[in-house]
Amino acid sequence: MKRRWVRYSLRSLFVAVTVAALVCAWVFEQARQREQMLKSVRARPSLPGIALRFIRPEKRVPWSAPAAWFWPVREIPLDPRTVFKEEADQIERLFPEAHVYFQTFL
Repeated sequence: MKRRWVRYSLRSLFVAVTVAALVCAWVFEQARQREQMLKSVRARPSLPGIALRFIRPEKRVPWSAPAAWFWPVREIPLDPRTVFKEEADQIERLFPEAHVYFQTFL
């Protein structure tokens, strides 16, 4: 019995490469937005003792599982004097694995 090789058309190859490129672009854009937000949060004056915690999270980030460069964030304490509620909501959207909260010292 003669073995037949699987054949793919050039159109199928183009479609597969396009889909892979779109997925990669989406993942890289998410990573870029996260990095930009972290830089923004770190650049602000904050209360003493506030620091981001890069610890292994209890929740997995679904879209970043294959990304080896991805650093999950466990906690993001925010200074209520420098971060508004709308921005905190955006941070929660970008970091679904993190516990985002406003921290104050009395």
